Amino acid sequence: HTDPEYAEMTEQILSEIHSDQVDLEGGRISSECYILISSANSNVPSHFDPEHNMLFQIHGTKEITIGKFKDLETERAEAERYYGGGHRNINDMPHNAQTFHMGPGDGVHIPPQDPHAIKNGPEYSISLSTSFYTKRSAEVVDVYAMNSRLRRLHLSPKAPGESATSDRLKAG
Repeated sequence: HTDPEYAEMTEQILSEIHSDQVDLEGGRISSECYILISSANSNVPSHFDPEHNMLFQIHGTKEITIGKFKDLETERAEAERYYGGGHRNINDMPHNAQTFHMGPGDGVHIPPQDPHAIKNGPEYSISLSTSFYTKRSAEVVDVYAMNSRLRRLHLSPKAPGESATSDRLKAG
């Protein structure tokens, strides 16, 4: 995504993906694109990512299970742990999950903060991951990072979305 031709391809892909949700979140502010090559029968443990992700399958098959955290308290704790310097992997599988069986030509949207896990099929897998931040998803990252710092000071900060004013101050 840093090579000019590759960046142009990333922009071309994302320009074809329009969502009212992206507009509601203040528009897309940054993007990246990765080619993912993985071994047959390999697994990606349950984890979450801070950005929106459009995952497209090119070769081989995979199952991706996408869900939610079991409750808001767990989401806050996991996000603050990660944005405070921890690992993005989580111990639990996603709750209220849906599994998508992907083959060449299939794609799936993974919203920011949504736990997901991946299991590749019997062949090697090639996927294209196009991820992007919206103004709001970037702000949520900043709020969780600041909340992590504030909790280390034994304070009880508001979660993202509880106060627009608080969110703007923490993101600043």
